[in-house]
Amino acid sequence: MSGRWQGIAFAVAAVVIACGTAWAGYWMGFAGHLPSDALLQADRHVAGLLKAAALFTPLFVLYLTWRNWLTARHKIKVDLFDRRWGLWREVERIYSETIEGRDFTRALQLSAIQASWQAQYLFSDAAGEYLRDSFFADLNAWSLEMNRSVAPEQEADWSKRVDELNDRLGKHAFRFHEVVGQQMTIRE
Repeated sequence: MSGRWQGIAFAVAAVVIACGTAWAGYWMGFAGHLPSDALLQADRHVAGLLKAAALFTPLFVLYLTWRNWLTARHKIKVDLFDRRWGLWREVERIYSETIEGRDFTRALQLSAIQASWQAQYLFSDAAGEYLRDSFFADLNAWSLEMNRSVAPEQEADWSKRVDELNDRLGKHAFRFHEVVGQQMTIRE
């Protein structure tokens, strides 16, 4: 059972138990009809207070259950935000290490693959596809261009290609924020 359904099942079970307890307490005499001398001699106000307590107990339990459900729901949102933030930081780390080292190493490539899978799970399919098919592909192409040997007569074309990739890489951080920015909140 997933966390959401466990919370709903717990709330339903708590309400059923609270209502059953109130019903059983009322009909078994808790509401003023116990065969004890003290309750038989009590006036109507005490009996009324006992009836009110028996009726408001399940409502109080219901309120506590509802607050517990809200707290659990908020914790799920905060945990999801923390995981999304961690992925955001991982993408930034992959980008900065590639740019600083001028090499998209095998370890960084594996981290990029894992990050794109996590993005599909934590954000949306579009975020994972964007990372894999656009951002990390351009990062890989930039790394290959920066590490290849260039003949002097090809230097102008190479420079133009690197400038184009630099421009595209500079826009990726903003584009990634556009793709996942709405999902980087704690709100629903």
